[in-house]
Amino acid sequence: GVSLRAELEQVERVSGVHDPQLDVQEVEPEFEYLEKLFFALWGGEAITWNALDAYSRLTGSTFTAFEIKALRSVSREAAKAIADITKDSV
Repeated sequence: GVSLRAELEQVERVSGVHDPQLDVQEVEPEFEYLEKLFFALWGGEAITWNALDAYSRLTGSTFTAFEIKALRSVSREAAKAIADITKDSV
């Protein structure tokens, strides 16, 4: 199928309307598995060691140091961004 990005780019070419979702940097193909893993683990707050341990026990997966650092860092930043948006909208 056609990706959301491709659809939004087509809409922009035709209508001239720019969707803010296009401003988000695409995940490089070699890191797509991390994106999927992030969304499997993330519950709106920073990913904890307990969450990583539970996921590992359930799936039999192991994580590299790089994967742990990436998942925890991205989840902290995402949680901060959501908190900022929520704070600003109140």
